[in-house]
Amino acid sequence: MALYNIITAILGLILAAGIFILIRKDYLHPIYSLWWLFIAIGALSFGVYPKLSDILASKLSVGYPPILIIVVALVLIFAKSLIMDIERTKNKCTLRKLVQEVSILKEELECLKSQIKQIEKK
Repeated sequence: MALYNIITAILGLILAAGIFILIRKDYLHPIYSLWWLFIAIGALSFGVYPKLSDILASKLSVGYPPILIIVVALVLIFAKSLIMDIERTKNKCTLRKLVQEVSILKEELECLKSQIKQIEKK
């Protein structure tokens, strides 16, 4: 096994271990960790089985096998970015609604306080 394959496999294991540590310490939500575990397994499998990219490239009629990994990685990065933008938009809308509700509740509270003060004056 070539040195770069060993390094790739070790990096995959380190990435997987790091993900498990982040999950355990509650720094990473388990739903998001699935994505990163998938990446770690991919790095580990291409490190352990270097001919895997050649086999996949020949099945998909790709002339230069290493470019297949690069294209797949770019598609995955694009998909992850799109998912993050969708979630950020949902969070922003939820935050906006919560801020509006808090503003309404503050206004109602101030109105009730003023009504109580008026009743106490009488």
